[in-house]
Amino acid sequence: MLSLASDLFPIIISIEKPADFVSADHRSYINFNKADWTRFAEFTEDIFSSPIPTDVRAGERTFRKVITTATARFILAGRIRDVCSNFPAEAAVLANERDRPRQADPGDARIKDLHSEIRQLVTRHKRTKWEEHLKSCNFTSCMSKLWSTVRSLSSPTKHNDKVDITFNGRTSSDPKRCTS
Repeated sequence: MLSLASDLFPIIISIEKPADFVSADHRSYINFNKADWTRFAEFTEDIFSSPIPTDVRAGERTFRKVITTATARFILAGRIRDVCSNFPAEAAVLANERDRPRQADPGDARIKDLHSEIRQLVTRHKRTKWEEHLKSCNFTSCMSKLWSTVRSLSSPTKHNDKVDITFNGRTSSDPKRCTS
């Protein structure tokens, strides 16, 4: 960019994303499975047992406010920061528990035990997912799913994580050539 009136010239870098690149969506998730439905019901029933407003608009506003407050208190929601495939929620809790002593004292004896427990949870989770997948593949209804599973087991696809970088008219994905 030579048209700028400056001694310094900006460097423009363009990086092409691979075809299988997955971008993270900024969505928030609501986990209804982990909601505390008994306390949700008690909270809403307690407030709804008070006198009913005579104005329809005021009643609707109160109803919405009660439901929103109860949802915020008793239904888990939020954004999943890092999505780790095949990593169950229990293992994520243990990983957070393991990371605290790891930062304080990397030689702590509890780290090894927590790590092995996390590995067992992940292995168990993967096994149940695999069993569910195999149960969903049957000879009568879903033959294409069965054959795609067999094909993926016999020749798994390899992903190339290298990204081509173009600098000064040269395109390369080799780390050594990119730095020279």
